[in-house]
Amino acid sequence: MHWSHRSWRGVIDFDRQVPAHSALESLPNFPRLRRDSPSRQVVGQLPQTLLIQRVLPTNLDFMRPPADGRFAPPQRRRFATTDVSSLSTEGIKMGLKGSIQAAAKAAVLTDAADLQGLVSLSELLRQLASDATAEGSPEIAVRSNEAAELSDLIILRQVNDVDAAFRRVVEAIGACETASERADAPRREPPDPELLVAWIASCEGTIPDIEHLAVKAESQGFVGETAAEIRRRIHTLKGECGVLSLSQAQSVCHDLESLIDGAGQKFPVDAVLGVCDWMRALTLRLGQDAAADEPDTSAVRQILLAHLPPAVVAPIAAPIASAGTTAAAPTTSPLTDPFAGLSSIPEDQRVTMNLENADENVGDFALEAREHLANAENAVLSLEANPTDDELVNVVFRAFHTIKGVAGFLNLPRIVEVAHAAEFLLDKVRSHKIPLSAHVLELVLASSDLLGQLIGMLSGGEAPKERELRILVRRLEAACEGRALAAPGAPAARPMTKLQSDEAPTTDALASAPIAATKQTPTKTIATAKADQSVKVSTQRMDALVNLVGELVIAQLMVVQDPEVSTLHGQRVQRNLSHLGKIVRDLQETSMSLRMVTLKSTFQKMARLVRDVAAKAGKHIQLEVEGEDVELDRNVVEEIGDPLVHMIRNACDHGIEPSDERRKAGKNEIGTLRLRACHSGGSIVIEVEDDGRGLSRERILKKCLEKGLIEPTRNTNEIPDSEVFNYVFLPGFSTAEKVTDISGRGVGMDVVRRNIEALRGSVEIHSTTGKGSVFSMRLPLTMAIIDGMVVRVGQQRYIVPTLNIERSFRPTQEQLTMVLGKGELVRVRTGLLPIYRLQRIFNLNEGCEEITDGLLLILEIGKRRACVFVDEILGQQQVVIKNLGDTQPQIRGVSGGAILGDGLVALIVDVGGLLETAAGSTTQTQLI
Repeated sequence: MHWSHRSWRGVIDFDRQVPAHSALESLPNFPRLRRDSPSRQVVGQLPQTLLIQRVLPTNLDFMRPPADGRFAPPQRRRFATTDVSSLSTEGIKMGLKGSIQAAAKAAVLTDAADLQGLVSLSELLRQLASDATAEGSPEIAVRSNEAAELSDLIILRQVNDVDAAFRRVVEAIGACETASERADAPRREPPDPELLVAWIASCEGTIPDIEHLAVKAESQGFVGETAAEIRRRIHTLKGECGVLSLSQAQSVCHDLESLIDGAGQKFPVDAVLGVCDWMRALTLRLGQDAAADEPDTSAVRQILLAHLPPAVVAPIAAPIASAGTTAAAPTTSPLTDPFAGLSSIPEDQRVTMNLENADENVGDFALEAREHLANAENAVLSLEANPTDDELVNVVFRAFHTIKGVAGFLNLPRIVEVAHAAEFLLDKVRSHKIPLSAHVLELVLASSDLLGQLIGMLSGGEAPKERELRILVRRLEAACEGRALAAPGAPAARPMTKLQSDEAPTTDALASAPIAATKQTPTKTIATAKADQSVKVSTQRMDALVNLVGELVIAQLMVVQDPEVSTLHGQRVQRNLSHLGKIVRDLQETSMSLRMVTLKSTFQKMARLVRDVAAKAGKHIQLEVEGEDVELDRNVVEEIGDPLVHMIRNACDHGIEPSDERRKAGKNEIGTLRLRACHSGGSIVIEVEDDGRGLSRERILKKCLEKGLIEPTRNTNEIPDSEVFNYVFLPGFSTAEKVTDISGRGVGMDVVRRNIEALRGSVEIHSTTGKGSVFSMRLPLTMAIIDGMVVRVGQQRYIVPTLNIERSFRPTQEQLTMVLGKGELVRVRTGLLPIYRLQRIFNLNEGCEEITDGLLLILEIGKRRACVFVDEILGQQQVVIKNLGDTQPQIRGVSGGAILGDGLVALIVDVGGLLETAAGSTTQTQLI
């Protein structure tokens, strides 16, 4: 089509008065405006002079005739004025999301001085409002309508600051984009039904109380105590909202806290009442649907903003532009230097937390947070083997989310900071916005470690370094954008590629990721509203209860064995004494059960240890766990952690071979470490078994000869394996050729034995060269009360645990025999057993000399059996274990003392130590 000056004059005739909007609509590529469009009406009010000066000059370049006298078709401008029609068409084709994108593009291509672009943008915003209304998105409809009206005011120049007004238009479009993303995202998980019902019920009293206090503050003028009380209640409400995953309510309460803090002498009563109204609407909505979205916060935030002084406007003004959206992602650092600014932090600067006014529930939080972290770590280890299990991702997410919410309630911002960054990353993973990669799992475990340190600070633990915390948060933020950042000074992080499923493992994938996997199928449980009710009691009070029950047991024995009482033969007296004994027994068993805990948390920590040690040693190790639900006395469980750590580190570092060595030996290149727990003979047996190279008998004997532990003239072939392997428990004993930062210094196994013996337990080693080793710990169920057999040797009485007694009998002369004139043996059904005399072991100058005049007790611990000679068995009774005190030296073969019914003390025999002492041909010279 050819253009002429005449045709151009037909478009806009300067000599004629034509409606301004007609002139604009006649321009090439100018968008058509609907007859009822407010923008058409606005443009119609513009003076023609303004149109000529501000609109037409920007469009006349394409109308100038070229040299050949012909007009070329109009060329597209770079502004939105020529692209808007296509954007509008694109929006119609794509629906609501397309309309938002079209408006966003137009906003980028327009500025406050481009009137034609503003008119087009206003039209797009009207279209967006119409689409939002049709699709049932009232929030987007309101936002886009407000932005369109503000655009019209900018066009008419009825605003004081045009640039600021245009920024508000852009912010409104951004809020529409965020609202659309939130609508596409999975719905918020409903909180625990029982917690939600309880919270709504509490709000029925809390909200009216806050309103009453606010009105009271208004009527009495500013009252510091009243304001402080309102702030405390708002703070509590904020924490509760965090626990219930009500992010917008938590944010509103936080903003109100900031408002109260900066209010000065003018208390913001309207703001407090506005928040109360919004919270009441929230509780009503959640009461009808626990998974419902939170109400729009734009109105309540405007109330808050109106009362804020300039110093605190910034923290609250930003959320208004995105009211009703979910919590924002952590701010990402510049791409050029993701760790910019961290170099100014001193290397030795530690994280600080103000705990002077810490809540009394901090201790309970620390305990529960450690459990959440343990569950999260166990789920992460399972995810490495099952990366497609979304439920495992949810388990990890919920753990960090709960920690963040409760920490916010307790005002622990540093814990909230780390937990929130990790939670946001996990939310991206579970919504499949970023892949679950090895780098992501590494960051989650690092976050768990750092949170563990921060939680440890609550009980006096060492604080982590500030720079390490900042670096981790930056790495988490980058991971949310799909970028894998390594820590400064560390090797470059692996790309964030998706983990492969276990269904098709490859050798290459295995070689590139030396990570331990826990061979364990997680149990999926469904929370119900009717949960078991429980009450938290401090461990000190629980221990005090157990001690009092122990004293009650002693008092009951004293009454029953009192000579004056024992002479009473009435049936009623005997019946009452028997009933008393039954009640005391039941009370004792119930109180002891309070101290019983499972090994689950301890075993879960070992899974993480295996993973880390395997990665550091460059090996491939899988951990198999059995018996994690076995229960033990809490005090015992707390003490076995260190022995287990030493044994597992040794098994991973020394026991299991590298992959190439295992392949040469015909083994699976993935080593297996088994951690088992089970009941055995009234005790608990914990085994650490590996399928590695086993202990080298020759190297142990060589080291013993070098250290002078074995006489050079002794025939080493006659030394049994059990004795040889026991040398590894000696202090400083190590056969490692190279010392590493994992093990090899010889300071671990002696600690293992010492700690286990302090628990009245024992440890044994069984090993086969080339096939592996088994370290077996035998531990008592409880450290407080045992069933024992009271025996007499001369005038002394001892208590032997009944769990270690197989049977007792009086031997005949035919059963007895002598070895080399020294060792006494007795023949029983299973063969010959050695006889040990308690009077000689404890250096007593009294008691029977002839074995046929006394009794033999067959004692058993583990796989060891022997007979102990005593004068007489006085009876069986339940005794309370008492420590001998710090002033008494530790006596091998004695685990403690007990008060008998007559008030005198009897020593409790440690069967394991007793048999080792006797078998080693040593006697205890300490006179009892």
